[in-house]
Amino acid sequence: MKFKKLTSVVLASSMLLGFAGCNKNEKAVKQIEDIMGDYVDALNDFDADGVLDLTNWDDDDKDYETTEHLLDIDYIASMDGDGFADCARYIASTIEIDYKSDAIEIDGDKASVKVKYELVDWESIYFNESCIDYMDVVDWLKGSRDTITVKGKLDFELEKGEWKISKISNLSKVFDFINVLPTFSNDPLVTEDPPTDTDPSIYPTGEAPNGTYFGDSYDKAIDAYLNILEANKNLIEDCENNYYQTNTCGLYDIDGNNIPELYVLCCEPNAVYACDLYIYSYNEFAGEAFPVIVIPNILYLAGGGGEFIMYTTQDELVITYAHGEESLYTTETHVYDHNYLEIDSYYEEQRLNMDDDDYSYTYDYFSGSGTRLEKSAYEASLKPYVSNAEMVLSNHYYMRTGDVMYPLISVPMNNMIFRYEMVDLLKALK
Repeated sequence: MKFKKLTSVVLASSMLLGFAGCNKNEKAVKQIEDIMGDYVDALNDFDADGVLDLTNWDDDDKDYETTEHLLDIDYIASMDGDGFADCARYIASTIEIDYKSDAIEIDGDKASVKVKYELVDWESIYFNESCIDYMDVVDWLKGSRDTITVKGKLDFELEKGEWKISKISNLSKVFDFINVLPTFSNDPLVTEDPPTDTDPSIYPTGEAPNGTYFGDSYDKAIDAYLNILEANKNLIEDCENNYYQTNTCGLYDIDGNNIPELYVLCCEPNAVYACDLYIYSYNEFAGEAFPVIVIPNILYLAGGGGEFIMYTTQDELVITYAHGEESLYTTETHVYDHNYLEIDSYYEEQRLNMDDDDYSYTYDYFSGSGTRLEKSAYEASLKPYVSNAEMVLSNHYYMRTGDVMYPLISVPMNNMIFRYEMVDLLKALK
């Protein structure tokens, strides 16, 4: 892994575009890239103030407080010791961000860019059980050439002529290493030297890099899902009984880590008029299954009962669902990466107009930032996800011929099943 920042390369690219007259937002792009360079410098130094000075947050904002705590290396040292803090400092110093200059989207006084954080592969080293103390861990970290990548997104707002960061997505995932203690061997390290080549060589269970870290994680995930189905049995069966025998449970490896996710529909407590969608993912480090996405009222008894469809591409999970009444019916599409970070969203609003008994509909289209879109731009934004769809995970959606999602009718489907069938399936997988 080369630990040089990519800022200079990206700046050079943007300057060439500017000289050619290709980038009408050249000045804004350069300012944003300068901020991103300062942002990475601050992350490398565990400099909370350096990051917060680049934002437009007040000190009582939740994001301000979360970031301040996340980057408090003194607190980390006081809680887990100077040795652990030394490991954290080194890992932070390896953080780079990769992005494309032409991917910086500028819309008036708002901007955003998707980024990839790259840092040393601390996970494999923390769980290889070959290190005997923190100094040993640091040596292995410094010798490693393997990396891990985390997808994220930065949003910006223009205030008084100066761009400021307004939202940082998935930074806590980048800094997961401050929440995990390395595993130490009881035996002295006598045979292996720290890794110096580029071939991955340290995997706790011998699994592939995209596989699980712990050999029993699959079975533990199945047990966790069985517990979820038992704890929510009545709410899930209420959905099955009140929504035309709706299939309520699905199982599919959404994020590609060889442990499937469980997704279920269940009624709200003490109410059967609405059903919520929960997507559970098993966290190996915590040893528990957590809801990573929750969409309330995705089904409901009033009106048409709600429509929704969920599908995956190689890199994304896409959920489209509709809600509302005849006077205003909204179709929402939310796009998540495989860390369950929402990276895009789009909205269609259908309004009923009544003028002297002459009924007609008007349609408005928006991006997640609230920017109004033309219908052609709205459909062009959704088409790449539809075109790259690999598996439909659930389908409670009427496929209309003219709908931008109509091609999904030909995509393979991983059928949802009833709760009792999912219980039998999970037991059979153990």
